[in-house]
Amino acid sequence: MCENVETGVEEAAANACALLLPEKSKERYTFIYSKFKEWQAVKHLNIVDENALLAYFFERSQHLKSPASLWSEYSMLKTTLSINDSIDSKK
Repeated sequence: MCENVETGVEEAAANACALLLPEKSKERYTFIYSKFKEWQAVKHLNIVDENALLAYFFERSQHLKSPASLWSEYSMLKTTLSINDSIDSKK
């Protein structure tokens, strides 16, 4: 009986997390997150901390010409890191 309750809670939590991303731009959020994870793998980083994010966005700033684009990517990554990895970038 407890297993069913836990499974139900996990399923409800997964459904709630799926709704946290805007439906129209969910694909873009996922793409930004996967790009960061690929970069993290190439750099052999196991943790996400302030230094990792600074290094990543410094590299991204070399390719993105608009500060608004960089801010947009940061916002999407912050959200997906919070949802997928339980990382609060405010800390």
